[in-house]
Amino acid sequence: MNITKTTEWSITVANCQSWLWMLVVALVLTANGGRGAEFFTIGDFPGGEFRSLAVRVSPDGQKVYGRSKSGDDLRVFNLAFEWTKENGLNSFDQSSIRTQPGTFLGSSAHAASSEGKIVVGSFGIRSEGGSLIRNEPFVWDAEEGFLDLSGMTDGGLTPEVNSDVTPDGDIVVGHGRRHVPGKPHPQSQAFRWTREDGFRALDNLLDPESGSSQSFSASVSANGKVSVGYALWDDDSPIRREAVRWNASGQATGLGDLPGERDWSLAWDVSADGTIIVGEAWGERGREPFYWTEATGMIGLGDQPGGIIHGIARAISSDGSIIVGRGSGDRDDSAMIWDPIRGGRSLRQVLEDEFGLGEELAGWDLDNAVDISADGKTIAGNGVNPQGNREGWVVVLDELPDIPELRPGDIDLDGVVSLSDFTILKEHFGIGGFRYQGDLDGDFDVDLEDFNLVKSHFGEGAAQVPEPSSLVLLLSGLFFFPLLLRPRRG
Repeated sequence: MNITKTTEWSITVANCQSWLWMLVVALVLTANGGRGAEFFTIGDFPGGEFRSLAVRVSPDGQKVYGRSKSGDDLRVFNLAFEWTKENGLNSFDQSSIRTQPGTFLGSSAHAASSEGKIVVGSFGIRSEGGSLIRNEPFVWDAEEGFLDLSGMTDGGLTPEVNSDVTPDGDIVVGHGRRHVPGKPHPQSQAFRWTREDGFRALDNLLDPESGSSQSFSASVSANGKVSVGYALWDDDSPIRREAVRWNASGQATGLGDLPGERDWSLAWDVSADGTIIVGEAWGERGREPFYWTEATGMIGLGDQPGGIIHGIARAISSDGSIIVGRGSGDRDDSAMIWDPIRGGRSLRQVLEDEFGLGEELAGWDLDNAVDISADGKTIAGNGVNPQGNREGWVVVLDELPDIPELRPGDIDLDGVVSLSDFTILKEHFGIGGFRYQGDLDGDFDVDLEDFNLVKSHFGEGAAQVPEPSSLVLLLSGLFFFPLLLRPRRG
């Protein structure tokens, strides 16, 4: 396991004998913010090709879960892991699932409770005759080991994958299979699991033609009241998908999609209180990360600067203030970090520019960020290491990225209220959005009030403030004329 670490100032005080010198050091660190970050590579298990995949971070940010290639001279398989920066990879005792009748095909850890006391995931088994392969969910307890989940399902549901678990370890969500009359193959079915009730199928969205849908559950809120995922209809082409929100009773609500010709959206994560949902949707601008609340509906988040719209919002901090995933920018597709002030940015660029991790990241391609801790300071993802191998990585921040100074009317944060701010406002006018999209008054809508804010502060921040009256009148005409024909959202 390789471990690299940096801070903005590297000063050794071990040999300092003077309290005065130590005080100077403290003042220097304080003056520079004392901001730092650590970049860790996950490594992999012995045996087989070098490969590891990070899937989820524990809520407290202390552990990462996923799977890594392992094996011997006879065969190679994935093996579920737990990772900490102190101990590296640990497979925990999987003997009870590896010794089941049939051939063990591998396992993957998908999520864990706080401090990793409960771990959930899935494993694969080939039947003794070799003709049947089945996936089974697992729940691992730090005190009890792997729990016996047999006989804990309602009629017709065959659980296969545990996707997520609440921080207290009480509620698990995932998906399995069920037989549906008139369907030649089993259909995917989202579920919710507790020790008291076992596996219980969640409601499906109803389709006017087929009467039902398949469903997949990806995440559950920290309070256990909301789980999210998506529904799938496969009766026509192209395949339709819709992001779904389930309440604690299992009732399903479709979240819709972004404006455009394709009916396609997936929900991947939810805030701690269940009010904010993030995911991806196809809209007029392409495959776009989205942000959803009951009040705002689905809002497209755009992408990293310099690229096309082609991104995913994969995970969200507990309060919804930071989102991570994958985006397309001037460095091609790469890990993305998002906040409501600056929008989506290249995570690599943030780590290099704000945390000084350029040397540690040399040779790495940070392809995607897959999860973030509750406080937003631990981010896990996957990429290609300098040796060309697929490997998971972890970043631990001492503190969150800086919040820039906000000038009224300055949407693009260049310090000047100028034509570029009008351009951004025009692009998103009449559409839900955030500050970087033109919503300056915080109502999640880019409207006339936001235009007036830019207009009233036009020219501020420039070396020489121009007389704005005639220019603003001209801009107003150019701004509003093409918008008269654009329909308002909703």
